[in-house]
Amino acid sequence: GKELADGEKATVHIPWSEFADHIMSIMRTDVRLRRVTIARIFFLIAGMASPLYVLYARQVVGLPEESLGIFVGAQAVGSAVGTFVLGRVADRFGTRRLIQVGTVIVITAPFVALVSVLAGLSSGPLATALFAWIYIAVGLSGSLVFLGFLNYALDISGETGQRTIYLGATNAIGTIGVVGPTIGGLILQVSDYPVLFLTAALCGLLALALVMLLPDSLIPASEVMT
Repeated sequence: GKELADGEKATVHIPWSEFADHIMSIMRTDVRLRRVTIARIFFLIAGMASPLYVLYARQVVGLPEESLGIFVGAQAVGSAVGTFVLGRVADRFGTRRLIQVGTVIVITAPFVALVSVLAGLSSGPLATALFAWIYIAVGLSGSLVFLGFLNYALDISGETGQRTIYLGATNAIGTIGVVGPTIGGLILQVSDYPVLFLTAALCGLLALALVMLLPDSLIPASEVMT
């Protein structure tokens, strides 16, 4: 398409009858979009235990009901402070580094929970602090999806003239990962918390491995090896 003043291409228009094939073609040919979308799926799946940490904290660790307020506050702090900190990381180091740093922090949640299981942690200040950290990480995860994964797709779409298509594709395919909590609930029904936390941690490691393979969002697709 023709170039705009800022170097971006004019918007590409795709007939509806060709839209699905076009999306699949983009995913095959643009390794950047493919990798960030798959990484987002596993990142979200790794959050499978997020709705269940509070049950474990109350039922197994034995933390008092008053702790729930601390967890809610910690999640809000994770979201607000995380947005600010991640924004600073993105400004200085770029969207790819933002995703990598954010993913490292977020996936500590299932690891901390798993350590608490293995250590036989019981109610007390240490348990409260550890679960507060878990909820800070949970709060950060939502910010990372928007500031990291979506902005990465936004960055790489500029040269293509397909910004709406890129965002729509990564959203439609990437949100497959929202089944994570459902998977977590099923795991807990047939097994126990250690298996749940271990599975979430392993999915988190897979997500981290995938984001570490992301090309810089400023590198054109033609220069990235598939």
